[in-house]
Amino acid sequence: MNNEKVASFEERLAYAMSIRGKRQVDIANHFGWARSTISQYCDPTISYKPKADRMYQIAEYLNVNPTWLMGYDVPMNGLSDKEKLIVEINEMDSNTLERLMAYIEAFKSVEDKLKDK
Repeated sequence: MNNEKVASFEERLAYAMSIRGKRQVDIANHFGWARSTISQYCDPTISYKPKADRMYQIAEYLNVNPTWLMGYDVPMNGLSDKEKLIVEINEMDSNTLERLMAYIEAFKSVEDKLKDK
C-alpha cells in the first residue's frame, strides 16, 4: 500500500454504492442533501467534490475508508474506531463536547489511580 491515487473518487463512490446496494437518491435522502449534489459528486466530467466533512459522512454511510473513497491505495474497509470518533466529535454541539471532555478527564483520573496501585 502507498499514498498514490489508483482510482478516481467517482469510480470508488460508484463501486461502494453498488456493493452496498445504495443509489444516489438513497444518499441524498439519508443526509437531506439535494439530489443534484450527489449527482455532481458522481459525474466524472464535473470537478465538484465533497469537502472533508461530507466525504467522511459518505464513507461512514457506505462503510468504507474515506481515504479509499478518495481514490488512494489503502484498504476499502470501513472507518476505524478513531475515524468514527472524529466524525462523532465533529457533529457534537459545544455542550455535548464539553461533557465529553469532562468524561475523558474523569476517565484519565481513574486510570491514573489504577496505575498507581
